[in-house]
Amino acid sequence: MSDANLGQPLPLGDDGTSTAFKIGAGTWQLTLNLAARTLVVAKPGEALKGDVNGDGRVDIDDVNLIINHILHSGQNQLAGGDMNGDGRVDIDDVNLVINVILNKQ
Repeated sequence: MSDANLGQPLPLGDDGTSTAFKIGAGTWQLTLNLAARTLVVAKPGEALKGDVNGDGRVDIDDVNLIINHILHSGQNQLAGGDMNGDGRVDIDDVNLVINVILNKQ
């Protein structure tokens, strides 16, 4: 696995086995998403930017989570939701997650 793959979902085989890869020394964060059949490998603190729900992907589910948080929470705390680091979770963060999604394709 190269550094370019860190934080990106690795597909799991249809038989439930994982793709073979080697991880170097150090501490690693592994996020297994059984529904999506992916495994995300990242160094702690290097989470996938925009992956607010922690499923290893940045998609419309993350956008919806931030919007629902803004509309129903009244609080600014949402882990990973403050995309621009201004201390608030607001429409600017929604737009940044959308940009991450659009720029991936």
